[in-house]
Amino acid sequence: MSTSIITVRPETPVTECIDLLSKHRISGMPVVSDEMDLEGVISEKDTFKLILKAGYTRSMSGTVADYMTREVDTVHPDDDVFKLANMFYDHNYRRLPVIENDKVVVIISRRDILKSIQKMGH
Repeated sequence: MSTSIITVRPETPVTECIDLLSKHRISGMPVVSDEMDLEGVISEKDTFKLILKAGYTRSMSGTVADYMTREVDTVHPDDDVFKLANMFYDHNYRRLPVIENDKVVVIISRRDILKSIQKMGH
């Protein structure tokens, strides 16, 4: 699990978000308020909308809020690995925000689930 969460704000320029995704070699990140309340997520796939839009407008502009996914499934720290594995299996998620007391506390990824499976098998 990633306890050092890289986040962006809705007003962050989307080009800056792309730089962060690339720099940190991550496929997405939470979009949060100043209080770490989850407002959405932005993924590599979401940023492709910028490229498609730029094909028409010849401009690569906008904020994260213009491109992010607002409806986000989340999990709780007490959710077990079986529930998480099921969520990853049933959906095309690469990561899920873990929410506690309405705040993003950690991000869990597919790889985290694989590591849990490895530990179970040993």
